[in-house]
Amino acid sequence: RSLSQHTGTTRAREVRPLRERSRPHTHMGPAPTEEVKIVIWDLDDTFWRGTLAEDGQVEPVARNIERVRQLAARGIVSSACSKNDEHAALAALSEMGVRDHFVFVAIGWSPKGAAVVSLLQRAGLRPANALFVDDHPSNRAEVASAAAGVRVL
Repeated sequence: RSLSQHTGTTRAREVRPLRERSRPHTHMGPAPTEEVKIVIWDLDDTFWRGTLAEDGQVEPVARNIERVRQLAARGIVSSACSKNDEHAALAALSEMGVRDHFVFVAIGWSPKGAAVVSLLQRAGLRPANALFVDDHPSNRAEVASAAAGVRVL
């Protein structure tokens, strides 16, 4: 599924028949009616192109910057969970003009599963209300295992 499908509008959910929305939850993962309230972005080679720790230079991905702004306009917050130097990563986000849209960031060298669990606790959100976006399958699997119910993309 795409980012827009995971963060779909309430209106789209209202169109589904009531009987479909009220079916018992029988699959693993969050219930289909749970709203995404936070998108947690990996930074290197996901939110931006390049690896900040390798050469200190990254290339903004305009589509992702626009998505963060669109999500904020809809009341969906963005966060970052990245293995990076926090000061350098926040400076890069500032240069891209989106630093103020990122809250409860978890930038450091700890495992991403534990970092996302801690981030969600600080934000006061349940895993079912989170979408984690990362380019590495092993990171997505780690987060899905540590924070059961988080959607991963």
